[in-house]
Amino acid sequence: MTTTTVYQPTCSSDSAGRWSRYSTQPSRNISTVIFDRKNKDELLNDINEYLHPRTRRWYSDHGIPYRRGYLFSGAPGMGKTSLASALGGLFGLNVYVLSLLGPKRNESKLMKLMSDIPSRCIVLLENVDAAGLGRRSLRGEQIQPGDFSEAQLYTPPASGAQTPVNTISLSGLLNAIDGVLDAALIRPGRVDMHVDFQLPSVEQMRELFVNMYSDVPTDVSKDTKDPAPSLDALATTFASSIPEKSASLARLQGYLLQYKKCPQEASSGAAEWVKQNSTL
Repeated sequence: MTTTTVYQPTCSSDSAGRWSRYSTQPSRNISTVIFDRKNKDELLNDINEYLHPRTRRWYSDHGIPYRRGYLFSGAPGMGKTSLASALGGLFGLNVYVLSLLGPKRNESKLMKLMSDIPSRCIVLLENVDAAGLGRRSLRGEQIQPGDFSEAQLYTPPASGAQTPVNTISLSGLLNAIDGVLDAALIRPGRVDMHVDFQLPSVEQMRELFVNMYSDVPTDVSKDTKDPAPSLDALATTFASSIPEKSASLARLQGYLLQYKKCPQEASSGAAEWVKQNSTL
């Protein structure tokens, strides 16, 4: 079983900060991260192309910094963090998580952390949308929402510092981007691809159900005249019982976890669950 190691910075008042191992966990299968299939295929193809050795040579030959930025946006519980973890497992990359709202964070510490990133990894930038809310700038001036730009993280390191290469920046975990982010943050060259996580469609709810119960037998009935419905049929009933784009994947998964070994009950009870949750 492959594993993915997650690193987070540790900073003290007298230290520039360093990366420390936060956890090592089994790599998540990319098939268990549910979002628009077309967007998923485009993202995976883009990363595959980026990591190919010929791409690195092409960047070097054309004098272009070798980096790739992906902006993930969408409501909480939509799978943005899960996708970052799954990508790490799929491509054999450890994940370096950097919150821009971290304690004792200033420009020199940010630059030190970024210069210490290894040559092959995923950098997950959290709280990009809220980094400037009610806080002071990295130089001490009072700033307004949206004033913080990711550009500071892409300034070349000081002479002699390690230059990160072959790094995929998954800048995101954003709840919303319209009217929040500095336009400079999402311009081409800093964010090369935008992946918007929408509330799940009927097909995505079906996919979630099938993934959840793919290893659970559904035909437990001994009555051969009335066999249990297939997994696909149960998934269709489940998905059709819930209004499209009404609940996050995390909320739907929470419901299904009540019936970990009982796909028939999960499917048949979905309509009643919707009635009991008027917010859906």
